[in-house]
Amino acid sequence: MRCCHSIQLTIWSLLSCSLCLLIAACASDNPTDHTNATPSQTPSPQVAPLTLDFRCKDSSAGGFYVNNSQARVCIQTAPYATLTIKVRFCNGAIDPSDELKGSVKADSTGYYEWNWKPQPDCKGQLIWKGDVEVKAQLDGQSTSHSTSFLRD
Repeated sequence: MRCCHSIQLTIWSLLSCSLCLLIAACASDNPTDHTNATPSQTPSPQVAPLTLDFRCKDSSAGGFYVNNSQARVCIQTAPYATLTIKVRFCNGAIDPSDELKGSVKADSTGYYEWNWKPQPDCKGQLIWKGDVEVKAQLDGQSTSHSTSFLRD
């Protein structure tokens, strides 16, 4: 009988240990009912919207300056954004200056500045009107922003 009792005791011990392990594996620190629980999802990283602002580093005013001998456009955007620009003067033709052709990249702070000698279509008059549009692209996002001036 001693042999059978020993076997029963061993089986009982194994069953008890298995039950304890099963309870520990299923236990939760949160005593709520999990019958309708959904698996948690890892939140996707939030991507900040791409922005553009006409602003020069050395001026608190806007970022579009023109006279008959010099023009300047300054942009603040996301670091390394790809930028394109279109500038129109007086009668609306696009300024054909080489400095405005193609695309450029903003620096590591998101800043870029175009400086050029304007080629306006103002029929020999002072530049009295100007419009600029800048487009930015980065990581599948794109945006554009424009500003204007009109002299009295």
